[in-house]
Amino acid sequence: MKHALLYFLSFVLIQVLASLGASVLAAAFGIGDTRGVLLATTLLANAAVILVFAAYRWVPLSPAFFTKANIPLAALALLLGFAMLLPSMIVENLLPEAMRQDILADVFKSLLASPWGCLAIAVLAPLAEEMVFRGAVLRAATAFFSTRFASPRLAVSAAVIFSALLFSAVHGNPAQMPHAFLIGILLAWLTHHTASIVPAVIIHWVNNASAVVLYRLMPESYDMTPAQLFGGYTTAFFAALAASLVIFLAALVAISRSKTSNQPSLQ
Repeated sequence: MKHALLYFLSFVLIQVLASLGASVLAAAFGIGDTRGVLLATTLLANAAVILVFAAYRWVPLSPAFFTKANIPLAALALLLGFAMLLPSMIVENLLPEAMRQDILADVFKSLLASPWGCLAIAVLAPLAEEMVFRGAVLRAATAFFSTRFASPRLAVSAAVIFSALLFSAVHGNPAQMPHAFLIGILLAWLTHHTASIVPAVIIHWVNNASAVVLYRLMPESYDMTPAQLFGGYTTAFFAALAASLVIFLAALVAISRSKTSNQPSLQ
């Protein structure tokens, strides 16, 4: 367990150091642009996480997943990512108001207004977070719980839930935490089943990139409900929801029945 907590605390520490570093540089050069400091912090933090976790080999990086045999699985992950967008938005919107309080709305809007912020949110953050929570934390937690439970299934379930809880907690935003927990469970299961973070990274990229594109095209969409995006509870809304659920379940079943070629170990 100490390794899992080490990875988590390292992730948090890198965020703190990146924030302090950006603030010091801004003060040294007389930069008073808050958005600029925020952008620098986000870019530095995500880049540093990727470099540190790769350099220390805290996450297994193997080219084994990138074979022709795994192309269908990567395609299924891409399909699953798009199919879960609308249902996950609806689930998030059904949560009690107290659990949907977006205390970081201004921060996200500020980041999304900049191409560099879009790069950080859509590309760097998904890779960094998957390396940490599914690549490192999940692997360490699985090893720990495997020594505590006689049943491998119980050990994996405990590791999946534990990694999802940490993933939810690190967001620190009530509006994101329940959604992050649920998505964290799905991504952790997917990583365990495929023995690779690649499918989870693909889904995370789709989720974040879709939010970025939608905001850039329709800034007002940030504060809209899923139904409002379709002009209310229209035929188009229910058709899109039905199609999403069918595709989501079909892709999930297909992935659960699939096996990756030359799987790298997550132990």
